[in-house]
Amino acid sequence: MTHAHTEAHTVAHTFRATARAWPDNAFLCILPETAASYGETAQSLTYAKALDQIEQLARSYAHARYGPGHRIGLMLDNRPAFFLHRRHP
Repeated sequence: MTHAHTEAHTVAHTFRATARAWPDNAFLCILPETAASYGETAQSLTYAKALDQIEQLARSYAHARYGPGHRIGLMLDNRPAFFLHRRHP
């Protein structure tokens, strides 16, 4: 059975709407303990910055000819980048 989803019903759409409504609010807080475990920088990533990174990921996927309907595998542990890849439509 196929389900027709409009963009208004996707996580990506909801994330973009939230990022536009509250761009300066924190989306992801990377604590020092977590940052040290993964060689990341401790920081608070705003919705605006996260959306910018997600859109860059979308452009990279499109450039590699991946798009809606394709499936890709990611091996990222529980890294902060995992949350950015998961928000890509």
